[in-house]
Amino acid sequence: MSRLVIVASMGGRLASDNLSAYCSSKAAIISVATVLRREMAKFGVRVSTIEPAFFKTGVYYAVIPSFEHNWANTPDPIRQVYGNQYFADQLAALKRRRRLSFGSKNLGTVVDAMVDAVRSRSPNKTYSPVNVWPFKVVPLVLPYIPQWVLDLGFRELDSTKPAFVSQKAK
Repeated sequence: MSRLVIVASMGGRLASDNLSAYCSSKAAIISVATVLRREMAKFGVRVSTIEPAFFKTGVYYAVIPSFEHNWANTPDPIRQVYGNQYFADQLAALKRRRRLSFGSKNLGTVVDAMVDAVRSRSPNKTYSPVNVWPFKVVPLVLPYIPQWVLDLGFRELDSTKPAFVSQKAK
């Protein structure tokens, strides 16, 4: 029996503000893996997806500098629409969310999932390795949480409005 193990991220299932490119690319990987799993089963190939969350990888450390770099290189007319206060508030919200993630540098659970996906007689379709125990429940309950509840939660984490919207409301 052949195996294909694809690494994505829980970000492909739970999109986070200011990480649209990252989350959409991980969602695309999950979709490709799903289709491959169905198509390759006919050939005896088992496909598993590893979807880690809350680990301190290069992405974890690059988010803030990348956000600041993108803002610094945004054309002035667009910066005026958003305003410096909006950027500062978004940066603060991003830092809060990053702190909340309790990211771990220990990738052992990710490696264990990969090994299991390769060695197990019956590998899981999806592995969701997480190092922080409260977040282990996220992959289990996420499919059952209505989108409006997720939207409300993210809105509570960040309710800032761009300068243009705030000025228009006055």
